[in-house]
Amino acid sequence: MKRLIILFLIIGMLSFMVFDSGVNFPAKLETVGINWTIIAEDVSQVAMMVKQSTASLINIMFGKDKEVEEDIARYDAGEMHLEGEIKKISDNPRAIHIKLHMSDINDKVDNPIEIASRAVFKIKEDKATFRSLQIGDIVGIIINPQGKARKITVYNRPQQ
Repeated sequence: MKRLIILFLIIGMLSFMVFDSGVNFPAKLETVGINWTIIAEDVSQVAMMVKQSTASLINIMFGKDKEVEEDIARYDAGEMHLEGEIKKISDNPRAIHIKLHMSDINDKVDNPIEIASRAVFKIKEDKATFRSLQIGDIVGIIINPQGKARKITVYNRPQQ
């Protein structure tokens, strides 16, 4: 563990010396034909992948079985995103039938879509409940690898 801490300290000091030393490092890289913008974008994508992998690893290590409350579908974890209009709502088991408008994976959806036990519901940015859903709502749904909705966001609601 001490080696890891020392390694992070050395990397931090080197980064500080290179990027905050007053030397225009990106300009120096461009003079030798290295595009700093592309490197920064790639580093950003790698950092996002590391963040998601680390979160998954922490959940596995500590035995957390909580559903992830992210606003995006995690394709690396087998999730998918779809959008559609609610046509029917069932209470037992909790499920909804939708008319599919868009799907990341395919053109068909298995109706009814069951709701995961710890699903998150939102109406635009506000928290909501399963009972808040209405027929005719236009929703975005994140489906977990078990085929259940883990998050439902109401984007548009018909005028009353």
